[in-house]
Amino acid sequence: MDFLYGKRTIPMEIRFEDRKTFRVDVPAPDHVLVHAPAGSPGDAIQKAAEDRADWIAEQLAAKRAPRPAASRKYVNGETYLHLGRSFRLDIREDPGRRMPKVRLSGFDLMVVTPKPDPEAVREALDHWYRRQTRLVVLDRIEYFAPRVGAQPAAVRIRGGVGRWAVRSGQGELAFDERLITAPSHVVDCIVAHALCQLVESPRNGRFWARLGAVLPDYRVRMAWLLDHADRLDG
Repeated sequence: MDFLYGKRTIPMEIRFEDRKTFRVDVPAPDHVLVHAPAGSPGDAIQKAAEDRADWIAEQLAAKRAPRPAASRKYVNGETYLHLGRSFRLDIREDPGRRMPKVRLSGFDLMVVTPKPDPEAVREALDHWYRRQTRLVVLDRIEYFAPRVGAQPAAVRIRGGVGRWAVRSGQGELAFDERLITAPSHVVDCIVAHALCQLVESPRNGRFWARLGAVLPDYRVRMAWLLDHADRLDG
């Protein structure tokens, strides 16, 4: 059995159990598990999933936070993403420099470094991605915070978040350092979504009403993320 979210078909595994209510879990990417009362008809199962469609999509997207591609060689000609656009890596050696410099130039992602070896280039790019993500995230928080009605206690950019964004119990928000690889309209959705978590739980209908008031087309943006997140590897 499956259901539609935007134009994406999401398959579901159904488990009939001795229970009175439905429960939906997303244990892994592309795995939606519906715990259904024994004997539940198909239309009731479908409705249970559709009633939780936004939360399911949010969970699926969260489990696809970007990671640097394991096959990266950090050599000239590799393709890297910035706000959804592709750029060719252009490494230039400058023995006179003390520190590497990374910048966008036309269709190139240029790294000028005193040591052009892969490890030095990787470190320079990691630092650049974190800095770029922080600049964009802080800018979008400044825009969305008054509209959502929430302000984070602190904002952190780091790797290994395991999700696109997470909220701590102290009202802090942490964003994945590779968030900047996503297009700007998707970054906006992730930032607004994170801010809404400071006020409501995504399992609450009020959460999605608040997000919808800020971004009426949030489902389109989330559906894009579901379809393309696996390609956002920086």
